[in-house]
Amino acid sequence: MKTDRIATFIRQEDGNTSLDWVVLSAGVIGLGVLVMSTFGTSTDGLGDDISSKMAGIGAGTN
Repeated sequence: MKTDRIATFIRQEDGNTSLDWVVLSAGVIGLGVLVMSTFGTSTDGLGDDISSKMAGIGAGTN
Protein backbone atom coordinates (compact mmCIF):
# COMPACT_ATOMS: atom_id res chain seq x y z
CA MET A 1 0.00 0.00 0.00
CA LYS A 2 2.68 2.46 1.01
CA THR A 3 4.91 1.53 -1.93
CA ASP A 4 2.01 2.20 -4.31
CA ARG A 5 1.67 5.74 -2.98
CA ILE A 6 5.41 6.33 -3.30
CA ALA A 7 5.47 4.96 -6.86
CA THR A 8 2.52 7.18 -7.81
CA PHE A 9 4.26 10.20 -6.29
CA ILE A 10 7.43 9.48 -8.29
CA ARG A 11 5.53 9.03 -11.57
CA GLN A 12 3.57 12.28 -11.23
CA GLU A 13 5.22 15.40 -12.58
CA ASP A 14 3.71 17.61 -9.86
CA GLY A 15 5.47 15.67 -7.13
CA ASN A 16 8.83 15.90 -8.84
CA THR A 17 8.44 19.62 -9.42
CA SER A 18 7.46 20.20 -5.80
CA LEU A 19 10.47 18.25 -4.61
CA ASP A 20 12.76 20.27 -6.88
CA TRP A 21 11.45 23.52 -5.41
CA VAL A 22 11.91 22.24 -1.86
CA VAL A 23 15.51 21.25 -2.55
CA LEU A 24 16.23 24.56 -4.33
CA SER A 25 14.69 26.58 -1.49
CA ALA A 26 16.66 24.66 1.12
CA GLY A 27 19.86 25.31 -0.83
CA VAL A 28 19.20 29.05 -1.07
CA ILE A 29 18.39 29.27 2.64
CA GLY A 30 21.50 27.26 3.51
CA LEU A 31 23.65 29.52 1.36
CA GLY A 32 22.19 32.60 3.03
CA VAL A 33 22.93 31.20 6.49
CA LEU A 34 26.47 30.32 5.44
CA VAL A 35 27.14 33.79 4.02
CA MET A 36 25.71 35.55 7.08
CA SER A 37 27.70 33.38 9.48
CA THR A 38 30.89 33.98 7.52
CA PHE A 39 30.65 37.70 6.78
CA GLY A 40 28.23 38.84 9.48
CA THR A 41 30.81 39.07 12.25
CA SER A 42 33.41 40.86 10.13
CA THR A 43 31.02 43.66 9.16
CA ASP A 44 29.73 44.53 12.65
CA GLY A 45 31.72 47.74 13.03
CA LEU A 46 31.65 48.74 9.36
CA GLY A 47 28.48 50.82 9.67
CA ASP A 48 29.85 52.68 12.68
CA ASP A 49 33.13 53.38 10.89
CA ILE A 50 31.36 54.77 7.84
CA SER A 51 29.04 56.87 10.00
CA SER A 52 31.87 58.42 11.97
CA LYS A 53 33.87 59.22 8.84
CA MET A 54 30.86 60.78 7.14
CA ALA A 55 30.12 62.86 10.25
CA GLY A 56 33.63 64.31 10.02
CA ILE A 57 33.04 65.47 6.44
CA GLY A 58 31.15 68.75 6.27
CA ALA A 59 28.44 68.93 3.64
CA GLY A 60 28.86 71.73 1.14
CA THR A 61 32.26 72.89 2.38
CA ASN A 62 35.13 73.52 -0.01
